[in-house]
Amino acid sequence: MQQQLFFLLITLIMSLHAQAQQRPPKPAPLPDMNKLMKMTPQEREKYAAQLQKELGQQAVKMADEMNIAIDATVLPSFTLTAPVKDLKKLSTIPVTPPSRQQMLSQVSKMEIALKKATDIKVVQNIEQFEAGKSAKEIQRASVGGWYDNNPQAALLMNMKAVQKSPDDIASWNNLAAQYTMTGMQQHAVPILLNLLEQKPNSSILLNNMGQAFLGMGELTKATQYLQRCLKIDDLHPEANHSMAMIKTFIKDFEGAARHFEKEMMIAQRKSSLAHLKKNIEAKKLNLAALRKRKMQLDGTDKKNFFEEINLGIFRIPDLPQNAEAVNNWWVENGSFMKSLQSELFFWMNAGTATDAMRVEAGKRGGMYSSLVTLLLSELGDDFSAILGLIGEQEASHLEALGIDYYKRMGEVVCPQQPHDPLNSAALHAAYEKKCCDLKKPLTDAYISSYNNIITSRIQIVQARWKEYINGMISIVQLDPSIGNKKLVYATIANYFTFLITSAQGANFTPAPMECKLKSMSTDEADSIIAMSKRDYEIKCPEWLKINLSLGVAKLKADCEAYSVEADVYKILTVGMEKKFKTGTSTLYVGASVDGKFFKDVLNTEVSQQFYIVFDNNNQFSDLGMRGEGSFDIANGLFGEKLEYDFSMNSGFSSEYTQSSEWVEKFEKYLGYLPN
Repeated sequence: MQQQLFFLLITLIMSLHAQAQQRPPKPAPLPDMNKLMKMTPQEREKYAAQLQKELGQQAVKMADEMNIAIDATVLPSFTLTAPVKDLKKLSTIPVTPPSRQQMLSQVSKMEIALKKATDIKVVQNIEQFEAGKSAKEIQRASVGGWYDNNPQAALLMNMKAVQKSPDDIASWNNLAAQYTMTGMQQHAVPILLNLLEQKPNSSILLNNMGQAFLGMGELTKATQYLQRCLKIDDLHPEANHSMAMIKTFIKDFEGAARHFEKEMMIAQRKSSLAHLKKNIEAKKLNLAALRKRKMQLDGTDKKNFFEEINLGIFRIPDLPQNAEAVNNWWVENGSFMKSLQSELFFWMNAGTATDAMRVEAGKRGGMYSSLVTLLLSELGDDFSAILGLIGEQEASHLEALGIDYYKRMGEVVCPQQPHDPLNSAALHAAYEKKCCDLKKPLTDAYISSYNNIITSRIQIVQARWKEYINGMISIVQLDPSIGNKKLVYATIANYFTFLITSAQGANFTPAPMECKLKSMSTDEADSIIAMSKRDYEIKCPEWLKINLSLGVAKLKADCEAYSVEADVYKILTVGMEKKFKTGTSTLYVGASVDGKFFKDVLNTEVSQQFYIVFDNNNQFSDLGMRGEGSFDIANGLFGEKLEYDFSMNSGFSSEYTQSSEWVEKFEKYLGYLPN
């Protein structure tokens, strides 16, 4: 970032220089790309450093030619060196403090000399201004003139102020400070010696004395006075800055870092940042912590921008904890989700740059722009990795929950509904309810466990977003440029994106499909199933069973059905069967053949029937063929039996069995089976 600012500064200076000379700017020499490609990384780094140094020197030279103020210490090519001791200036300093009269006499002489070196109109304006004004008014005007980049006028007015009020220590101190800042430190020291006799523990006077000796290259005395100042006021920004410079001169970088950090707690400027980043690389600086400590000292650390712009009112509603709540969640919270989307679009569109804003954004940054850039960079490093809803650990846990849930659902064995001739919808619903009772608790537990994790993460990360946005706005207040404002707007838009995706990332697994009928309770399902079992398992009393032979026909009846069967010429069998439960009727016609051979050793029986089935409304339902055949040896000691049934709707089915009574008798004889 410093290099970007540096080259931007070079471009600006060259552009201004070209305008002053009324000719196009001479471009900076471009590096030979072929030469660069052949260099080793170390050679390229060395070449870049040399190029930076040359461009920095060019920038300083052009700034001097154009009378543009430039802080060379922020340039990448700047090398910090200790000032050379000025023996000529130091030799003029008196051993003992001068008297007040001697100080006034010296000021009078310097005033005469300064008027001769100043434009006559400036002198006349000052003479007119100071007539009838108090020393305090003149002193305030002097300070204003100094900050208005008019040091000559400021000095003349301060000289007038001390002569009007020779006992005012503040005016004398300001005059001494102005001497030091204009390079006349040898005139500042005698004044400060006099003032320190009256106020030996004044941190302001001690700092100014240290600055004067530092400017003349007398590091030992400068250190003594600055250390005395810091014993009284350990956070004095100027004293800490100068002590950091002195520590840097002697390569005590850790000591320099301590003084720079104390300075940054009170005053934060580009030159100090440049020294910190350039010379204190070994020490990891936490500028955000320094900024926070400064805010604590200023009493501004409690400012809650997050709540001031009403971001705190947007909180994700409680996530569903079971399948019933899943369907209702989006209905109940649809308006809230729409408000999140509206806020997202508002902040995305906020700060859309107009032409005037673009012009403003292209101007040079404020005095804290470099600090803001560094602070925002550190803030982003601290928060960028922790603002997401789900981390790797949570993602693995949620994935494991899903795998376990679907595995357990696949292992559920639901009660199987038996054959239902009546095709009862109530019975079907009852069995679905019983299956739902097995599956739904698994679904509810899965939703609850999953969404509890999501809720916890939302609470944790939302607090981080609050801290991040508060920190960003606090930093940007130092340099509220168009670009920085848009950065804040984009960050708040990202916060609403986080809220929306957090809600969408919850678990909204629907209830199992067997749970679609919500009106039936478990007790009702149990009752229906129990009743159906009683219908099928009821035992028919003996007095209801009928088996009559009417000569031509036979009549059979019980609790389940009745039938009438007749033999026609003992060749064909014709019959009808009616089932009470299903209401179906079956008409059949068939023939059977019986035979006995070898004196009852081999017995055979074969029968086949053609049948037609009508439903309970006497409508045709099915037709088919059925039959059976059997033979046995020695009255059932060994035999075989085959049954089959082939119908239009049910298809073909058959059953084959063997009878081996002799095997059972033999095993009983051997003792394998109980008698």
